[in-house]
Amino acid sequence: MTSFDDIDSNPSWISSLKAYQAEPILKMESEGSDLEEIALRLLSKTGSENTAPFGTGDAPKNYYEALKAEFKEFMCGGDRYETLRKEIAKQWDKGKLHVMMTISAAIATYLGLGPAIVLPIVAILLTVVAKMGRNAWCSANGAAA
Repeated sequence: MTSFDDIDSNPSWISSLKAYQAEPILKMESEGSDLEEIALRLLSKTGSENTAPFGTGDAPKNYYEALKAEFKEFMCGGDRYETLRKEIAKQWDKGKLHVMMTISAAIATYLGLGPAIVLPIVAILLTVVAKMGRNAWCSANGAAA
């Protein structure tokens, strides 16, 4: 794989995360949760059982929708991320984790969230895009690739 144009040739983005991030996602998926549901769960509860959740009420859904909108802007050709897409294309050989971390850092900046919170969601979204195909995902989400 050399660019986002052929992203659907290998859909294993989640397994490229660190084990402590990937294992809960893969476990929830194997138990029948869809990836969007998993993303919402991840945004609604972070940290230990003894701390307040990341979001309350509709906050996780709102964070997910905002994150997904930024990801769509990145993945489907939005001007704001043009330079980043070119940079990633040049660094594609550094691996999936590097690509995901770069995307997460950029999106986190626009959302005012920590990149560590954004990273697993970006992995999930990249997996969904890889399974559907980039053009199909962008089309289904109201954008042209």
